[in-house]
Amino acid sequence: MHDIPKKGANPLASFVIKNFAPVDYPVGLHWHHFNRPILPPIVPYKIGNGRQQIDNKILVYLPFEQLVDILSLLRPFQGYEFSIYHGVPQADDNDHIHLRPYSRTGFLDDLIECNGVISNAGFELASEALSLGKKILVKPLSGQMEQLSNALALTSLNLGMTMEKLDGDGVAQFLDRPSASRLKIPDVARLVAEWIEGGQWEDVEGLARKAWQQASEVRVMRSED
Repeated sequence: MHDIPKKGANPLASFVIKNFAPVDYPVGLHWHHFNRPILPPIVPYKIGNGRQQIDNKILVYLPFEQLVDILSLLRPFQGYEFSIYHGVPQADDNDHIHLRPYSRTGFLDDLIECNGVISNAGFELASEALSLGKKILVKPLSGQMEQLSNALALTSLNLGMTMEKLDGDGVAQFLDRPSASRLKIPDVARLVAEWIEGGQWEDVEGLARKAWQQASEVRVMRSED
C-alpha cells in the first residue's frame, strides 16, 4: 500500500488488501500523487453538459442516514435549495427540499447544476464533484477505512470539509464557504489504455508523471500550516 493519508486502518484490513487483491502492476488513484506512482482519479471525461450552476443549489447524497434526520438537518437553511437523493418512490418538492429517487441521469444533472455536495466520503462522487468545481462536505461512514481515509485526504489537501455526525453548525460553515475551483483532471482512462497498448507495464512512474503533468497542482496541508 502506498504511503498516503490513512485513518481507521487495522492489521486485518491491510492483510486482506495485500493478500486477497494481488496484482502484478499496481496502479492507484487519488487526488494527489503524494510523491508516489499514483494517478489522478478516473472521472467521466467532459462530464459537464452545458448546464449553468445554481449558486444556492446543494446536492445531498447520504443513503446510509435516516431520511428524517437529513430533513431535520437541512430544513432550517431556507436560503438554499437541497436536492436529496434517497430511497424514495418518487420525486417530491416541498419548499426548499427536493426529494429525488435514485437516478444516475438526474443525479448527474443536479451535480452539474449544484454549487456544493453533502455526501458520504466515497471516492467516485468526490472525484466527480472536484472535477466540476463543487465544494464538498463529507460524513465518512463510521468504521470504514476507505471513507475515513478519503475524508482525511480531502481536509489534508484543503479540497473539502468533514463532519463526524450530522451537524447543523458544520453545514452552516460549509454553506458559507465560497464556491470551489474546478480541479483539472485529465482523461486518465485514455492514458491508461495507451499505457496498456504500449506494453511498458513496469513503467507506472512514467504513466503517473504524464498524467499529473496534465492535472491541477494541489498542495498538501501539513499540521503546521
